[in-house]
Amino acid sequence: MALVLKQIFATGSDEIAQNYTIESWHVSQSVDAFTGQEAYDVTISGSLNLAGSTLTGSTANITSITGSLLGTSSWATNALTVSYALGASGSLTGSLFGTSSWAESASQALTASYVTGSIFTSTNPALSASYALTASYAANAGGTFNSTSSVIGNGLSSSFNINHGFNTRNLHITVYESSSNGETVYPDIRRINENTASIIFANPPTSNQYIVYISQ
Repeated sequence: MALVLKQIFATGSDEIAQNYTIESWHVSQSVDAFTGQEAYDVTISGSLNLAGSTLTGSTANITSITGSLLGTSSWATNALTVSYALGASGSLTGSLFGTSSWAESASQALTASYVTGSIFTSTNPALSASYALTASYAANAGGTFNSTSSVIGNGLSSSFNINHGFNTRNLHITVYESSSNGETVYPDIRRINENTASIIFANPPTSNQYIVYISQ
């Protein structure tokens, strides 16, 4: 069973208090506790600010935190997994903050479901909103973005089939003038199948008169 830091060793004769003699064991208990020489249960009230690297060994065991735990840089490179800290019997009440590489992969986060692969950045964003706290943390709300455009019009045909190859009918299809003003027009648009859209005009458009933009 782990030891606890004491203020009173013997009531009335051996205490850490005014008018009592300071003994070596009054100081050495703290040294032993914070250097790992002896196993101590340590309770911290308030805020704990950590700088540098800590909680790097598998023996780290935080059973509970009340308040805020603030870390910078790689202070928790290997922490916050069941085998390091905040295990099944532990709890965290308050806020947990980390910057830089504090949770670089799934094995270093609270649970594997919080991170997939490497840390999410602007160049390596979350794949979908389900991986982030809110949809705004992801590159988009989910799914894949594809788009294509085609120039149509030959003075003869009034209908044009566009093969986009997106394998879906859930598409945004816009037709607009290829001239400088780019005015949007509204021909008959049909989704023939998952990979082909048909654009139908009342009269044949002139050569290269319109642009068809299709996005998923």
